[in-house]
Amino acid sequence: MLSYSEYISKAWETFKIQPGLYCGISVLNLLVSFLASLSGGWAFVIGGLISLNSLYCFRLLYLGQVIKPNDIFWTFGSIPRFIQATLLTVFCGLGIFIGFLFLVIPGIWLYVNWSLAQILFIKNEKVAIATMKDSTRLVQPHWWWFAKLIFYCSVINFVGVLFFGVGLVVSISITTLIWLLVAEDIKELNKETSESQSPSNVVLQDGSYITINPKASE
Repeated sequence: MLSYSEYISKAWETFKIQPGLYCGISVLNLLVSFLASLSGGWAFVIGGLISLNSLYCFRLLYLGQVIKPNDIFWTFGSIPRFIQATLLTVFCGLGIFIGFLFLVIPGIWLYVNWSLAQILFIKNEKVAIATMKDSTRLVQPHWWWFAKLIFYCSVINFVGVLFFGVGLVVSISITTLIWLLVAEDIKELNKETSESQSPSNVVLQDGSYITINPKASE
């Protein structure tokens, strides 16, 4: 994986390719999220779905694809997707909220573990529980690294707020791209680690083979 500064730099270079579109999606996300906040108890659910739609559009741009009008409403494109997107939002939101009620630390632990859940849902479209498990599996070996990344992204967005809100549109775009870049790298990193630690067969000269398990030598 790259360093934090390298991810920020790479996200900035990606942002400069289509700044207008990235900022447009961020503005739309902020505007609709604000309107959703007026809906009372359902605000966090609606906000989660809006965030998924925004993230989906960001990923299309990041991959060099064209955004179509219906992409803005991606989570509403099919009933199964809508149900699982809603469940993912509810499970993660309630889980983290309950975790914060218990001395804060469990909430932080869950928040970091599930930090990749939305991106993984967009990429794989698995059911909510499987997506949360995948996020935990990918994040846990690098938990402290992700905790620091969340902190740095928060600082970037805080600086964006200081620039009269206009900077927030840019900072949200940058931090979203950072997470997309990290999500690609962490999956490959864990895949390489898994392959390097899995047992392998070595064929001997007489045609037989032995199995070597790297974990056994640790």
